[in-house]
Amino acid sequence: MIIMNHPWLYYTVINMSSNGVLYDTDDVQDYFQNYGFLTYLGISIDGSKELHDSCRVDYLGNGSYDKAIAAVKKYRQQFHREAPTKMTLAPNNIQYLSNAIFNLIEENYKEIHLNCVYEPGWTVEHAKIMYQELKIVADYIIDNNLYNKIFISLFNEDKF
Repeated sequence: MIIMNHPWLYYTVINMSSNGVLYDTDDVQDYFQNYGFLTYLGISIDGSKELHDSCRVDYLGNGSYDKAIAAVKKYRQQFHREAPTKMTLAPNNIQYLSNAIFNLIEENYKEIHLNCVYEPGWTVEHAKIMYQELKIVADYIIDNNLYNKIFISLFNEDKF
């Protein structure tokens, strides 16, 4: 489309999801310099720094929260648009769900996608915890009049 200057080029959006660790590298910045206008980037943040760093580490075993947040801020500054996030829910982190979402709201996220892992390990007790955590989030959203300002995928009626 680029080489042919095809009209579809101006109606195409490439959606990407990343951990953000390599966002500041020359290769990635070159890509976004050339094709950022075509790209909608989501950077995964699993809530607070300590929660994120316990789940997402680099090849040296270091947590990646600081790099991911820096990538989000740079992306927002470069393109003047929101960057959604994807948070992974698992049996070992479900009890932190409300605090994780509150941290993302504090980081100015307006679009928060929540995805459950499909590996074995989920129990009825996890479902009860998730229900209680989502009630806390729902009350917060309602009490702070955020229901028209923040998208949280698990509250989207279109998903069901």
